[in-house]
Amino acid sequence: MLEFRQVEMVFRSGRSRKKAVYALRSVSLRLEEQEIFGLMGESGSGKSTLGRIALGLLAPSAGEICWDGTCWTRSMPKKVRLAIQGIFQNPYGAFNPRHKLAYALAEPLLKHRLVRSKEEREAAVRVMLRRVNIDEGCLDKYPSQLSGGQVQRLALARILLMQPRLIVADEPTTMLDLSIQAQVIRLLQTVQQETKTALLFISHDVPVVTALARRAGIMYGGRLVEVGLVDELIAQPRHPYTQVFLAAAREQTVPELQQGEQKEGCPYVVNCRQAGAECLSYAPPLRPVSGEHYVACYWAGQCK
Repeated sequence: MLEFRQVEMVFRSGRSRKKAVYALRSVSLRLEEQEIFGLMGESGSGKSTLGRIALGLLAPSAGEICWDGTCWTRSMPKKVRLAIQGIFQNPYGAFNPRHKLAYALAEPLLKHRLVRSKEEREAAVRVMLRRVNIDEGCLDKYPSQLSGGQVQRLALARILLMQPRLIVADEPTTMLDLSIQAQVIRLLQTVQQETKTALLFISHDVPVVTALARRAGIMYGGRLVEVGLVDELIAQPRHPYTQVFLAAAREQTVPELQQGEQKEGCPYVVNCRQAGAECLSYAPPLRPVSGEHYVACYWAGQCK
């Protein structure tokens, strides 16, 4: 369905704009129809940048993105833009605080002319409110008058009105209380099962991704270092960074990793105890190790 092919993202900084910061390096990934794919990694790993490229909010510096066989390098086609919708960390940022929720929910239907009459529009909104378990009384309120969990569910309702085929969810539960997080996660599961909408779920929360996703990918230093079925990824991590990341999640501690930008080789080379000369010179590609399990490491499974 959605495929990234050797995607790179470079941000320029400094007065002369000559300093290059690589947010993504040669990322290739394919998301399948109706699947939930979890994308994990620490802050600054590039996962949110990849999500923004999927939504068309950023144009990649290199590589291409494909949707159902249609590929582009810069500007996302409008038809694809409507088929891919996003939900983000801050639910209040999804709504204009000066508009009541009745207008906010109806706005995309009006803008894209998805309904033919006021009655049809109001009916669609009511159906979607029931789907996300929100009372119709909220329609006469402003976003600030509701809780974060309610507003996040309304944000989900608004993008579902667009009938997307893929939802990019970038840390959608981070700003919510634990009990509300669980409610939102269950709602995402229910909606995905009912609508068969594919979901790219971006998070650093391993238990949440484990509960939701069939497949997952681990990012570090702007690269995908491991991709596979979630159960296999958790039980048998092959990349040294995946091992550290999952161990940190279990122990709820943050590993002390040396930071340093590798322009050519493996991004994890400064922290890997078994790195060889090839790791310094050439970034290892994602290679299959078993079934749907891929690892970007010359020493996959040997680093402890």
